[in-house]
Amino acid sequence: MANLIVIGGTNVIALNMSYNVAVFTDINVTGLMNLQILDLSGNSCLYIARSFFDLFPNLTQLRLSNTYLSTDTFFNIGKRLLQPLSKLEILDLSSNSLGILPHDIFQGLSNLKQVSLSYNNLITIPALSGLPGLQQVYLSKNSLVTIDEDTRQTLDELALNGHKIHLSISGNMLSCNCESLSLLQWLNQTNVSVDGGDYPCISYQGVKTTTGTVNRRFHSLYLHCFSYVWLTVAVTGMSVLVVAMLVSFVFVKNKLKIKLILLRMIGRYVKVKKREDFLYDVCVLYADDVYQWVCHTLRDELEVRRGLKLYLRDRDEVLGADKPTELYNTMESSWKVVLILSPGFLASDFSLSTMSMCLSFITLTTPNRLNLIVDVNLNIPTNIDFFLESVNEENIYRYDINHVDANNPHFWNQIYHGVTAVDNK
Repeated sequence: MANLIVIGGTNVIALNMSYNVAVFTDINVTGLMNLQILDLSGNSCLYIARSFFDLFPNLTQLRLSNTYLSTDTFFNIGKRLLQPLSKLEILDLSSNSLGILPHDIFQGLSNLKQVSLSYNNLITIPALSGLPGLQQVYLSKNSLVTIDEDTRQTLDELALNGHKIHLSISGNMLSCNCESLSLLQWLNQTNVSVDGGDYPCISYQGVKTTTGTVNRRFHSLYLHCFSYVWLTVAVTGMSVLVVAMLVSFVFVKNKLKIKLILLRMIGRYVKVKKREDFLYDVCVLYADDVYQWVCHTLRDELEVRRGLKLYLRDRDEVLGADKPTELYNTMESSWKVVLILSPGFLASDFSLSTMSMCLSFITLTTPNRLNLIVDVNLNIPTNIDFFLESVNEENIYRYDINHVDANNPHFWNQIYHGVTAVDNK
């Protein structure tokens, strides 16, 4: 690192080295400890050492306009470059290539009164808090689309009690959309002195306009944004509701399977029985009014032609056995249960107890064990709603037992597939 010693420079207060085409790199300048004003504008400070200003602790004015400073430069050296300048009152960083500055770049410069950042490419504004003496902020000709809320609040606090503060933001293409409502209101209401108050901006329709024009139609913009927000809330709410309904439907439809999965996840494994583990393929429950149809038509279709082993009480019931016990044991020994709802069954004294017993055989591992054949001519009473709601809709088959041709292949295919289907898919 080179050293430059200035002889007799202790009395030098101001030094103007602007536009000398000098390059400031790793160099230390000594002998100017009382320097208050320094202008390096028009030179190259792209590779300036972060300790360069350590030997100028009394600087009150520093001009670094058009010195090739870039975003990378400041993010590499951070606030370290300006940290020693606690007495600085005027800082000029205009006409450089600054897109973003470190948020705390001005931290510690409590005496700062004027900051010039014009003619850069800034898209954000560094923090201006902690600068109680700030009077002028120049941000014109940048790439700002808004003045953030923190900056506005800081400037408003400084403008209280008659404190004069000027803000220059001309030459920025602001955004005049729903997110800018507070900025538009602030430009009209703030006590901060702004340069002109009418700035170019892009409306929510993508059209170039001015903040003054938008403010004159502020009520219209407000209504648009308000309706848009509520539309978004409504659409989001409806979407959430639809998703919740779908999730609830899936859960209710598959609650037994979900419960079984959860039990297996916590180690409570439930052994699933297979069709071969049962004595009968189907236990058929029916009343006497459909005896002929069951013992002839149904038996011929399912047992004779399709090979299913049926339990029919008129054929297979053990004589002298206790009927409820026999019914329970037979259902327990059957892969599936088919209950035929007919007027005669509902008129039976044992209908409710039989239906309750059927429901007890719907388990985690056999959620589709019960199948219903409902006579289409049957007037279903409301007192068996609990029973019908417990049976999956795909396991309910409707058939005109007395009048429709017995050789209906579609109906018998449905019954056969319902009986042979595996429960725990």
